[in-house]
Amino acid sequence: MILNQQRIRDRWQKARQEKQEKDIKKRNQKILEAVSQHFPNIKIINEREKHKEAIEQLAKPRIFSANKKN
Repeated sequence: MILNQQRIRDRWQKARQEKQEKDIKKRNQKILEAVSQHFPNIKIINEREKHKEAIEQLAKPRIFSANKKN
């Protein structure tokens, strides 16, 4: 019985955390939309753009120094 109560409490807590995360994402999205409307000159990078930039950075060949220390 105690284990069942703990499982129920854990599920409830997990659902609550997921709802909070979803609400925060919605709130942040609304804030970003308002900022972009009021300040169109400010560039706002979303997650997809950050991900794309990271992939591009990783795809570039790295140049190592010719004077390697051994």
